[in-house]
Amino acid sequence: MLRRADTGDALAATLFGIGIAVIAGCGGGGGGSQTPPVALKATPSPGPITITEYVLPSTGNFGVGPWGITTGADGGVWYLDHDGAPTEGRIDPTTHAIAQYRAALPSPQPYVNCGQGLAPGSDGGLWGAFMCGTADPLGPEENDGAIARFDPTTHAVQQYSITGNYACPGDIASGPDGRMWFTLQCQGLVGIGAINEQTGAITYWQLPNDPACSTDFPNGMTLGPDGAMWFGISGYPCAAPGFLARIAPSTGVITTVPIPAGAYSCPYSIVTGPDRALWFTLACNPGGIGRYDPVKKTFNEYPLITQNTQPHEIVAGADSALYFGEWNAAKIGRITLTGTVTEYVMPTQAYTYGFTLGPDNAVWFTETTANQLGRIK
Repeated sequence: MLRRADTGDALAATLFGIGIAVIAGCGGGGGGSQTPPVALKATPSPGPITITEYVLPSTGNFGVGPWGITTGADGGVWYLDHDGAPTEGRIDPTTHAIAQYRAALPSPQPYVNCGQGLAPGSDGGLWGAFMCGTADPLGPEENDGAIARFDPTTHAVQQYSITGNYACPGDIASGPDGRMWFTLQCQGLVGIGAINEQTGAITYWQLPNDPACSTDFPNGMTLGPDGAMWFGISGYPCAAPGFLARIAPSTGVITTVPIPAGAYSCPYSIVTGPDRALWFTLACNPGGIGRYDPVKKTFNEYPLITQNTQPHEIVAGADSALYFGEWNAAKIGRITLTGTVTEYVMPTQAYTYGFTLGPDNAVWFTETTANQLGRIK
């Protein structure tokens, strides 16, 4: 069932997932021990799901292109715009009413845009990472970016500049220590940052030197089951394996674990699953989903039914499965804790990015090239 609606309404599709038999075939090599690849067998469908899409308004000074998405302490689902003026948007998960607000400060503060990561802090605020910016709206682009806090109740914005040009803060997550932790992805400052939610003080750490690849950069950020912050390190375009990395909040010490998937594994997004393991997407071709147990120090790797789709963001759902977007295929993927993969075709052919579990126990995601939000239930 498909239906198209105007802004504020929905485009809904009831889709049936079909398990397809595929064989795990990731390349080897790397640290840690690796559980042998698992053959994904044909399994019964997990049942029908409904994907509903909500068209976002793009009027006035607000832009289009939702990117990061998260659930706020106020019970709303919030998203951050990437392609236009800095915009924070909220959709009510019950009424589906949409409101938009300015997400960053205008001049004389450094003008920033390219919103990417968005996450709730322990202080009740929404913290966004802005990858690029200019000295003023009409000046040359400097790509220094910023971190901004948005109050979901008062809609007030506090903005914090990043030290040095070309830092590009991207992914962000709340830590166990009252700080928001984020990745720095451009050449001026490749590493990890943490901002104190109360004082706004920012601390920086550079990535460990990788002699095999000078273009390593971090992706994803999550609070791990061990109380440390975990993220991925990709070596693209180097023919070198990617890494999972752990930074201890108390010391700032970064340790890395090579991913056994081999060259071009490209870990992109990472989340702690309901089994207290780290689940992550492998975005370079042929692509796949990885699982790492930080206690047993074992890896599992699972291929996708459709290869070369560049899976991006991943989130744990209310059904103990994990959901992820297949960037290049306009599909939603679902993987169980035992490794069974199901794919669902989206109603709109669009690139997906951010994923979050909403207060309604539905998975919400952004469709950045269609200016829409999606809901899976």
